[in-house]
Amino acid sequence: MSNRPLWMENLDSVMMRFVTRTRRSFQWQSVLSMALLLAVGVSACASAGSNVRQGVQPDQTVPTPSAPQTSASPTPPPTLYLPGQQAWRNGASSLLFGTNDDEEYSYNNLDTQPRFQQALKSAGVTLVRTFVQDPSTDQEIDTRIQTIERIGAQCLVVIPDINDLAFNEHLVNYLGDRCLMYDFGNEPDWTNISVETYSAAWNTEIPLLRKINPRALFFGPVISYPHTDFIKQFLVNAQAANNLPDAISFHWYACYQDPEDACRARIGNLAGAIEHVRAVIYSVLGRELPVGVDEWNFDPSGPGPAYGDDPIWVSQFIPSVIQQLVAEKVAFACQFDAASYAGFGSLDMFDVHTNQPKPQYYELARQIAIYKPSDLRHPGQ
Repeated sequence: MSNRPLWMENLDSVMMRFVTRTRRSFQWQSVLSMALLLAVGVSACASAGSNVRQGVQPDQTVPTPSAPQTSASPTPPPTLYLPGQQAWRNGASSLLFGTNDDEEYSYNNLDTQPRFQQALKSAGVTLVRTFVQDPSTDQEIDTRIQTIERIGAQCLVVIPDINDLAFNEHLVNYLGDRCLMYDFGNEPDWTNISVETYSAAWNTEIPLLRKINPRALFFGPVISYPHTDFIKQFLVNAQAANNLPDAISFHWYACYQDPEDACRARIGNLAGAIEHVRAVIYSVLGRELPVGVDEWNFDPSGPGPAYGDDPIWVSQFIPSVIQQLVAEKVAFACQFDAASYAGFGSLDMFDVHTNQPKPQYYELARQIAIYKPSDLRHPGQ
């Protein structure tokens, strides 16, 4: 095994593109397969790999997490830059405690299930990154934004298609002050969009979108792993156009179908990845930009290894991730994901079949209670 961290290994960089494709496109293939099976009258119970499931959900209440005691000591706060951002304990940015509202692979999901929304509100989730599809009606856009508003979180919208200027202008104009943070595209490196093509779209569209809403912030390049060559050239191109991003965003997954011990050994690689990204930013600009990890989890394959639902494993994994995000002064971060049957459910914080919280929900809620100052908590936290 190489002594280099995961983010520096060429083989793993290729792997991360593949596993992201597994997470989304493989699931849609299963959706199509399910539709064909239903058309010929095959029982839904016979298709265990299906992604779209529907049915009566039990009338169960999602419990509210209790706030544990903490001995967190004060450290210098982060630079407050983003909408709604606060300085929490240990210098943590409040926006580290986010989640994703992904494309939906289940009819029971974060947007349709009030219990999930209430649970995230009770936990104190601070940021929701939502995938608005292109095209979407205004009603569909409203549905996703209303979900975030019910949770009481800040909004980060993924601009879905970097080549559809008309829709992107409408989206930013329609949302106005309801959402002030945007990811420009999603994982261009996964979809084989070159950095030059991405940069050209960025430098064409972002100035126009900023004119529509001068208060809005735009993040890029939203790559599928800490792909520093892509980041470096993107910054060179953006700087030449005097059109820098308001933050650099990338995704991070610790493992890919690794045994539990091997995956545990890789959890600590996140800090090194963030440091490497920061070094690249500074090498180009001579100064820092806010950094966000707007998708993170243990394994993006579907379904992921069973230990991902083990409370003991989760109680080790999530605190380590949060500690690294805090120590590296990351501005925002979003667990992937809340409840969309992502990774065949292995990445969700809620079981979309039973409506019950999973270990990832409880541990993220515990971390929020640890870092959130007591004078900001509401009853139930």
